Amino acid sequence: MLLRRLEEKVARDVRERLAGRELLVDERARFYGVESRGALQLRGNGCLAATPGELLFVQWVPRRELSIARGHVLAVETAPSHLGKTRFRPLLRVRFMGSTGEHDAVAWEVRDLDAWLAALAAWGPGSEPV
Repeated sequence: MLLRRLEEKVARDVRERLAGRELLVDERARFYGVESRGALQLRGNGCLAATPGELLFVQWVPRRELSIARGHVLAVETAPSHLGKTRFRPLLRVRFMGSTGEHDAVAWEVRDLDAWLAALAAWGPGSEPV
């Protein structure tokens, strides 16, 4: 019950924040971590949203967020695992340039991987929002 309320609150907050700009939303994306933070970081569920200009993830517990500007995305791909963790389903992996210019990667398990791949197909170096 508590998790359901957290899910609903985070999803509502994300949709309000994006104010109709979202291209795609998965309110129950499973976060597999940011590569540069290592394998011991906390994974968890949250709301993943793509807009024309950014990819935004807000985790339920602990409440934290990750925003990746479209111009910083280097590649969008699938992966069988990330940071040594898997649930035996392909993951959505995004390779991006971090705030200090280093290359990094993050992965999520999403409900409709094909829809995410299609929505983000044009994202990569030098891509501009449409």
